Amino acid sequence: MTKIRQSLLATYVAAAITLGVTTLAHAQPPGNAGGRRQAGAAALGTLFNSLVNLQDPQVQASLQNTLNHLQGTQLGVLDLNQTLNGSQLNVLSEILNNSQALGGTVANVQHILSSSLTGNTVLQNFLSQNNIAIGRVVAIDLLSGQLNLITINLR
Repeated sequence: MTKIRQSLLATYVAAAITLGVTTLAHAQPPGNAGGRRQAGAAALGTLFNSLVNLQDPQVQASLQNTLNHLQGTQLGVLDLNQTLNGSQLNVLSEILNNSQALGGTVANVQHILSSSLTGNTVLQNFLSQNNIAIGRVVAIDLLSGQLNLITINLR
C-alpha cells in the first residue's frame, strides 16, 4: 500500500468515526431524521469511495476520457449540502480543507473537470443548467453506473 493510500485510508477511518460520533451524539428530532441520517451516510460513503478510487492515475485517465466523450452518458449531481446535516458538513469541510491527500484529490478532480470543458457543450450545459461551479465539485462518482458530480460548499 502506498504512502498516499495509507494516509487516505487513515483519513477515511477518522472521518467515518468522527462523522458517526457526531451523528450519534445529537438527539434526533422527530420526523424523518432516520431517513436523512441514512441518506447522509450513503452520501458520505459515495464521496469517500470516489475519493479513494480517484487516487489511481488509471481512474483519473478514465475519468478524463469519459468527460471528453459524454454523448449518451447519464449525468447526475450529489449535492452534499442538501444531504448532510450541519455538524456533518462542518466536520467534512474541516477534513477536506486540512487533509493533504483528500485536498490533492479534490484539486485533481477540479483540474480534470476544467480541462474537459473546452469545446464540450454537453458538460458546459450540464454545469450551467445545474448552477455548478467547478470549485464546488469535490469528487466524481464513477462507481454507481452513471457519472455523478459530488458537490459541496466548503465552510
